[in-house]
Amino acid sequence: MRPDTPAGRLLDHPINAQLIAEHWDELLRIAASIKHGHVTASLLVQRLQAHPNRSQLARALQEYGRIIKTRFILRYHTRPEERKAIRRQLNKHESMHALHDFLFYGNDGKLRLAALDRQSVRAACLHLVSNAIVAWNLIAAQHALDQLQNEGKPVPAELQRQFSPTLNAHINKIGKFDIDPNRGSLIRVLIQRGELPEAENFY
Repeated sequence: MRPDTPAGRLLDHPINAQLIAEHWDELLRIAASIKHGHVTASLLVQRLQAHPNRSQLARALQEYGRIIKTRFILRYHTRPEERKAIRRQLNKHESMHALHDFLFYGNDGKLRLAALDRQSVRAACLHLVSNAIVAWNLIAAQHALDQLQNEGKPVPAELQRQFSPTLNAHINKIGKFDIDPNRGSLIRVLIQRGELPEAENFY
């Protein structure tokens, strides 16, 4: 491999397998501690990096991490289906952020509260409303799919996978909310049909 090519530059620093082998037992203990909750990954990394010259164990952990990273890069470049899955997952996160931006329109989407506890409450409310919209969209979408299925018009699975539960064009975030307790809602109808479990104050 020529060192003056992009691939050559990537492969110019071989992994120190000997260092990993020397500290393998310690790496296993670290993995077990994280798995069983005895220590968090963030605290472990913080303590390992706090050493002035970085311990050999930290270097071994870094070398092992390079193996994981290398395998991921190779899979990403050689498996189109994995690239699609990663892009799909990234799109889900971006769509959730877009829903947050759509809902958090006050003060240009900025928290203008000095107290940390009030900021936390505002953020928790945003997540609560977002999750409520996602839950409603999923219920409504499933109801529509079931209705089409009963009418003999099933929706292909490929189209179903393209559905996003963060759609918000039908959400009235400002203006007048006309709430009539005597008017049936989709959730109320589904509960009455026995298609959804009844819960206190659910609707």
